Amino acid sequence: MVVPAGMRGLASIVGRVHFGVSTCKPSSESLLALQQLSWPWMASVRPLSSQNPLSPTSIQEVFNIPKLLHPDIYDVNENRFCSIYKTHGKVMDPYYKRFPLKSWNLWANDHEGFDELERRARFMFNRWWALRVCFQSVYGFRPKALKLKAIDMYKQINDAIAQASRSARALEDIRNLVVPTLYDQLKGEAQRMRAAGREVEWKLVKEPSLSDVELVNGYMAKAVENAEVPIKLRFVQWTVAITSEQSFAVYEKVPKSGARRLVAGDPNQVLKVVDHWVLERPIFKAWVIPRTGPQGAAWRLLARLAVPDEPPKPKVNETQQ
Repeated sequence: MVVPAGMRGLASIVGRVHFGVSTCKPSSESLLALQQLSWPWMASVRPLSSQNPLSPTSIQEVFNIPKLLHPDIYDVNENRFCSIYKTHGKVMDPYYKRFPLKSWNLWANDHEGFDELERRARFMFNRWWALRVCFQSVYGFRPKALKLKAIDMYKQINDAIAQASRSARALEDIRNLVVPTLYDQLKGEAQRMRAAGREVEWKLVKEPSLSDVELVNGYMAKAVENAEVPIKLRFVQWTVAITSEQSFAVYEKVPKSGARRLVAGDPNQVLKVVDHWVLERPIFKAWVIPRTGPQGAAWRLLARLAVPDEPPKPKVNETQQ
């Protein structure tokens, strides 16, 4: 009886294992035969052309556990993109607070009510989608932990911004808490404040609790929209509404006497403030196994939103103008 080539390789593997030979090195032909018999649903996974760097060359390549858990270390393409893209760079879906419906007629006032309901539905869907992605992709993710992280960042960053008006080294402590573009912006603002001879005094009268922090919007986007190769690197952004009580004052030095005079705010007045901050984190999107993310991945402040007091007007399509 003539034994096919693939079965001869499989027979050699079984024979060596049966007789206790553990130093055998099966060929790719033998592994393919064993793969088709053991996992019929993977019969289509075959070695492809060596010119394609993404094609699996063996079953060990398909089930490469270190590569699945740490793509930024064991995957050449993921490592390259992680070294290039540290942040998305912009707010992908700016948040607008809820505005009351002025009429039950959703089409009145140029579809104002319909637009408001559309925004509410979009933000709700974004939160659900971002929660699902974070639970499945980020190891140890919990909304409570994210809120605690936001509170800690809120205190450190605001205190550093106030101290930066007097010391140029104050912002060094929060370099890892903000994205590079925002860090450069804060550094420029502090330099202008010191050049004008102004100092900021900021005090957190009542620290925000967990009930004062709300995840109002979430969003996820690819690092590269039209990448030449498929990558798992994504960026998740959470818009966090933080309610706190604080006091704020800005002083300016008088040129001749050197005394300070109040130019803005009141140190004795306690204000209730609601800030909307956008936190960002790089992740590797997964369906089953959550990962810690790229090396050094952490939540960082991307932007401080100035939420308008009026609902945004719908954009007019240029072709309809």
